[in-house]
Amino acid sequence: MIGLYIFDCAKPQDGSPALSVSTIERRLFGLAANYRQRGLTLEMKDRHIASVWAGIKRQHGRPPVQKEPVTPEELLEMVATLTFGLRDMRDRAILLLGLCRGYGSLGNRRP
Repeated sequence: MIGLYIFDCAKPQDGSPALSVSTIERRLFGLAANYRQRGLTLEMKDRHIASVWAGIKRQHGRPPVQKEPVTPEELLEMVATLTFGLRDMRDRAILLLGLCRGYGSLGNRRP
């Protein structure tokens, strides 16, 4: 039944648009979580589910789209719009720590 459900999500018979692979995966994990809450197990490696899932990923899967990184100048503009309220200070810290983390992943190179 689960295999038929995820197949219909990928190729709906009612004319509605197909769901993305990540949406189907999220729904599948939601079903598994619901099974666990009820004390049951949804065996994702069951051949009926696994074969349909592999086919969906093969047919409908696509690589993630890489977003353009924020430049340091853009980040400074973002930070400049923040006030010194508690939430804005938190947001400022998150933005600046993210910038530091991004530069840390570049190795020893400096911006």
